[in-house]
This record gives sequence, C-alpha cells and structure tokens, in this order.
Amino acid sequence: MYLYERLKASHMAKFGFLFFAILLFNSFCLEGQTENIKFNHIGVADGLSQGTIYSICQDKFGFLWFATENGLNRYDGYTFKVYKHNFRNEFSISSNKVLSLFEDSKKNMWIGTNEGLNYYTEITTG
Repeated sequence: MYLYERLKASHMAKFGFLFFAILLFNSFCLEGQTENIKFNHIGVADGLSQGTIYSICQDKFGFLWFATENGLNRYDGYTFKVYKHNFRNEFSISSNKVLSLFEDSKKNMWIGTNEGLNYYTEITTG
C-alpha cells in the first residue's frame, strides 16, 4: 500500500508539473499573437446573392462555393458567379434555396437544395 501511495503521489506531481508547463507555454503563445489581424468582409454589396449562408466548400480548382437562400455562389477571389434555378433549363440547379455543399473523394461537387440533390458539372466548349 505504501508503494502505491508513493507512485500515486509521483504521478500527481508529474501531472501537476505537466499541467503548469502547458499553461506557461500557452501564455507565451498568446503573447506572440498580439499582432493586428485584418479581416476582409465580402457580402451582398460584393456580389453575393444573399447574406444567409448555409454551407461553404472549396473545390479542386480553389473556387469557394457558398450555399445561400437565393442561389449557389462561386467566388474566385474577385467576383461571384451565381447559379439559380431556371424552369426553362432542365440542367439548372433544382432550387434557389441551397442548403449544403460537398466535394467527394473523386472531387465531384454535390449540392443539396430544398428540392433535391444536384451534381455540378462544368460544361466547357471548344
């Protein structure tokens, strides 16, 4: 029993030292983060179709995709391209209310709307 108590005390001392070392290390890390950080904001005034965003995904080409209440938005770092439902085009997105985005392991983009699941395919000509 005495050996168990000594081992237990030894482990507690090591744990206490480790806990103190982590706290000390974190305080040094926090000191290094005092630099000013600048956030750029993009929104409706910049071309985003709607301010409510349900999901964000980055595709294999580096485009950022935003699922919004009013369309699917693709952002290239400068401008937005908005994809909306067009009842005259059977290949358009099924609804303007886009709820989720997912890129699978084969780099295919899947878009979930309140009207169903969509698969995005870039059509290239030439």
